[in-house]
Amino acid sequence: MNERHGAVGATTGRRRKWTTTTAAACGCLLALAVGACGSGGDDTTGTQSGSANTGTSQAGASGSPIVIAQIAAQDNPVSDLSGMVDVADAAAKWINANGGVNGHPIVVKHCNDQLDPNQAQVCARQAISDKAVAVVGSFTNFGTNVLPVLEQAKTPYVAGYLGSPADYTSPIVFAVGNAGSVGTSAAIAEGIKSLDPTKVNQVSIDLAAGQASVDVINKNLQALGVPVGKNVKVPPTATDYSSYVSQAVEGADVIAPTLAPPQFVPFAKALQQTGSDATVAAAAGLVNNQVIAQAGGASGPLEGMVVGSSFPALSDPAWADFKSAMEKYAPQSKAVVEQNQEQSTWVSMMAFAQVAGTVDGDITADKLLDAFNNASGVEVQGLTPALDFTKPFQVPSLARLANRWVFPLTVKDGEIAGSGDGKPIDITDLLVKANGS
Repeated sequence: MNERHGAVGATTGRRRKWTTTTAAACGCLLALAVGACGSGGDDTTGTQSGSANTGTSQAGASGSPIVIAQIAAQDNPVSDLSGMVDVADAAAKWINANGGVNGHPIVVKHCNDQLDPNQAQVCARQAISDKAVAVVGSFTNFGTNVLPVLEQAKTPYVAGYLGSPADYTSPIVFAVGNAGSVGTSAAIAEGIKSLDPTKVNQVSIDLAAGQASVDVINKNLQALGVPVGKNVKVPPTATDYSSYVSQAVEGADVIAPTLAPPQFVPFAKALQQTGSDATVAAAAGLVNNQVIAQAGGASGPLEGMVVGSSFPALSDPAWADFKSAMEKYAPQSKAVVEQNQEQSTWVSMMAFAQVAGTVDGDITADKLLDAFNNASGVEVQGLTPALDFTKPFQVPSLARLANRWVFPLTVKDGEIAGSGDGKPIDITDLLVKANGS
């Protein structure tokens, strides 16, 4: 797409080219099991209603403010996405310091959906009341409550982390990332395939959502011709994982746990006690460097594991601006920057700024929606392919999935790192085959 004026985002910072290879105990659980819920953070600057200004810096941008909204659960023991809130604020300050959007500063207003569908709808209505031109960098499990409100107001929903089936089909969703059940499960499957395993067993929470996570991964594994074994179900209240993990390692050279983050360390410790050399495969977001350290670090059972990610490893130079912004504008944040949750917020903010910069005159929700619908070649700092929002993806149930890059990462020396040549895998063909289109 053509870039105009002083828009920032994909055009600022490090860029590179890749050659692609084609290739909750609550409602949160399905996305959580493939890496969706729970990064810690400091108290947010917004209110639960989302009506409070974050106090985003306007240095470098002097025009009238552009209001955007973010919806994410905060300070919840099941799902605390405060880290995404911190990233949105840091990204806005970074954009504003670099001239804003055509000279206009971004102001972010946050709303806590409290893991409640009714509150999620309140958040959507609050965004409209606040005259937000878009909802950006959010994550909610309640797309069926949020998106119809935004659709009626013709307000774009720009997201890199997708939490419900509606996120993949709503005409106002612009999926700049694919983190969530679809993208990260495909990344896990691609990473497992590279190991050429003889059998893959899974360990999941004994809930319907846990089985749904298993089914998504198995569908991708089968489409890739990878042998699928059994799924060992763990009761949500279990505290001793020994017997379940012992069952999971039987005859398997890969184990793919789809558990909640609090269950992951006990799982890893139980795996180590079995003496099995099976490789673990899980989603970025379910595992992070802190979890790896708690599980024994470089000498623990997670060393060498497959980490399914929608984005490259944090060590990649393409993340330089993201890391710099977090260090400068959110030094006290507890955001887990190697997780897809936080990364997807940064990518969403940068994509918003790039497309908003193409709008002539005042930026309004309907003008921005039109700009997104006509945008192609939207590339975010080398972290995404050139995104084309002008036509839907050929799989109807995934029509809004513009970004189909994934990165099977690994754990090296106790930290999440790039794997192989570090290049992305294009999962277009996999998704078409796995979804029967």
